[in-house]
Amino acid sequence: MTNFMYQSCIQACWTCAQACEMCASACLREEDVKAMA
Repeated sequence: MTNFMYQSCIQACWTCAQACEMCASACLREEDVKAMA
């Protein structure tokens, strides 16, 4: 029951974590990292 109660929050956190991981991976592939600072 508790899991169902917080399902929308859990889903939002999961979606955010996926986006952050994609962004971090893209940053690590950047050739000119200093330009991003």
